[in-house]
Amino acid sequence: MLAEDVEINQDASDVNKRVSVKFHNGKTLEGGMFIDCEGRSSLTRKLANPEHPEACTLPYKFVGSIVELTPEEYHALKAKYDPLLFQGTIPSSGTFFWFSLLSSPAHNGTSNYQCQVNISWKLADGVANLPFESVKEAFAEVQKRTTGLHESLTVLRDKLLKTGEKNYMELCLGDWPFAEWNDHNGLLLLAGDAAHAMVMYRGEAANHGIADVKLLEGILESYLKEGGSWNKFAAKYQTKLRERAKPGVLMSRQACYDAHNWNKIVSSLAIGTNKGKSCTGDEVSTPLLSSRAKKS
Repeated sequence: MLAEDVEINQDASDVNKRVSVKFHNGKTLEGGMFIDCEGRSSLTRKLANPEHPEACTLPYKFVGSIVELTPEEYHALKAKYDPLLFQGTIPSSGTFFWFSLLSSPAHNGTSNYQCQVNISWKLADGVANLPFESVKEAFAEVQKRTTGLHESLTVLRDKLLKTGEKNYMELCLGDWPFAEWNDHNGLLLLAGDAAHAMVMYRGEAANHGIADVKLLEGILESYLKEGGSWNKFAAKYQTKLRERAKPGVLMSRQACYDAHNWNKIVSSLAIGTNKGKSCTGDEVSTPLLSSRAKKS
């Protein structure tokens, strides 16, 4: 398993049924199996799936920042919206707005509430999804895209625009829907975002990562109990992971599409996938993502 700051030279070779991994810092490690948990931008996927190693970029811009709210500002929002998390779409533009509480004065050592504000929108057809050249350019686009935001939420948008470079972040939205790879005779497994990177509009990525660990634990226990060829168990791990994760990636992608489509939102009668209905991966859900305003 690799930490985020470890760069791996995509060279894992079968040496007497062992894996040899060479790092850019000159170190070499050997083991009986290599589990790639490098995340969405996994370099090892170039070895595991050379035909489709890169994540698929989606035509949406996503920017956000950590903002601070005074107790008065926070409680004014709390009186109208969910105090922990709410999200919604601006009808006039299809811009998606997302808020979450990160920490309170009781825990962060300040007198303010720390919150996260994220904005995303669909790019016009044919426009490349390239990073903004500056934070100033990004914030100018946010100002434009949030026209029509409800007046009770403009304080959050304005706070975001005043944060500057310190807490600003821009994400290139993308996923990896294949969940399939060459395991090199059971020596190479993928897990987490390396195996099924997905966008966050259903909030399932962490759950799938946990499910991967549970699945692998069960596979290893079966192998130790039953013995035989490890290749069979490695193949079972990949099959079970793919059956679960590929539909998850596609449903999260569809949720991203739907979150920026106001007409789809208002015509949707259910939130999330219909329970009890199986998903093949070709059929995706159309979850309703909207602000959970409190009723007066």
